[in-house]
Amino acid sequence: MSACFHIANANGIDDFRDKNTHKIRSYMLSLGYAELESPTVMLQSKDDVDSFLISSPIKFLRSTRSIWGRRWRSGEIGVWATNFYRWHNFLKSDYDFLIAFEDDLVIDNGFNANIANNLTGLYDVVFMLNGEGENAAAYIISKPGAERALEIANSGVSLPVDSVLARNLNSYMIESKSFCHRLASKSTIQKSQIIDIP
Repeated sequence: MSACFHIANANGIDDFRDKNTHKIRSYMLSLGYAELESPTVMLQSKDDVDSFLISSPIKFLRSTRSIWGRRWRSGEIGVWATNFYRWHNFLKSDYDFLIAFEDDLVIDNGFNANIANNLTGLYDVVFMLNGEGENAAAYIISKPGAERALEIANSGVSLPVDSVLARNLNSYMIESKSFCHRLASKSTIQKSQIIDIP
């Protein structure tokens, strides 16, 4: 079974995240994983969001609920878009699995030894972030999982990516502390604008 990886990083926005992306990329390449070419979508203003929504392949439904009990945030829409393009590009590849990361994670020492055990296809998606439950900041997705995720995005979403994946795909959450953990950095989603979807 072969796997590729993708790191969501808007290059040049945050020096800390750029340096951390380089660390993750170097590590994954040293393990022999190929990097999937796919864009990271940053929507920093209402105009950015409005432009994106006009031609969005994702159907966003009006939401009164989000991770923080609010309506959609521009950052959540950007996360959806980034993951949508990841899945789309992954499905065009010859790889069996996609290992997806955000740019504020540290890969732990046992990562390589443990990752192979989860490239089995038993689950559509495997969440790998220690102590944060079903969190799309680090996950493995199979081809059938990516196909299903794209179908869901096209039919309409009203929740963040991780919630949709956990509720609609055959998912598993790794309890081990030998994968990755989040660095103490500010989320770009939490400070993004609240958006009303018509």
